[in-house]
Amino acid sequence: MTNSPYDPFHVVGSERRLSLVHGLAMAACFVLYFILRLPWADHLLAVDEANTLLSIRAFASGGSDFYSNWFWRRPPLLSSILLLARPLQEGYIGRTEVLIVSVSSLNLLALFILSRRALGLAAALWSVFFLVAMPGANFFDVWVKQDGPCVFFGLLAIYFFLDRRRYLSGAALGLAFLAKEMALFYAAAIFLLWLFEGKSR
Repeated sequence: MTNSPYDPFHVVGSERRLSLVHGLAMAACFVLYFILRLPWADHLLAVDEANTLLSIRAFASGGSDFYSNWFWRRPPLLSSILLLARPLQEGYIGRTEVLIVSVSSLNLLALFILSRRALGLAAALWSVFFLVAMPGANFFDVWVKQDGPCVFFGLLAIYFFLDRRRYLSGAALGLAFLAKEMALFYAAAIFLLWLFEGKSR
């Protein structure tokens, strides 16, 4: 018996059915995610977090100063999303952090569908659980950072590429770049997968 090399484009077929138990386990991970992270909401802001919130508030007020001009000098996806937190009203910081936690929770879904496709259902559930329980992530998922939406769309871009839905992969990768420049690493991963695909034919 010979071991064939791992093919990332191969769908793991033996674990593709999602049962009620698996769905409940995934739902439990989402509940645990919010239980572990929401207590950190309304934390003392770091300098870069405060600058981000100031730029969004200045932009929403129609100002023309350093902070309002900074709104478009960075990838604007997260700042545009955070306009939904009503930056000109009281309680803006708390609403922003709750919104950040909610947006970052989408990474659990992206990680699950990518891991399930490439590694199987058991690996997908375990990967989600360990991400939820990771001590550092419990705090950093509350920070007002651009990483959350970048990771979400970056993982989706890889998933769609593996599924050979290239237009959706490109769209997701574009949204990842609109979230943060570190999407370059997801682009590099897709490029390597493209090279692997070409050599495996």
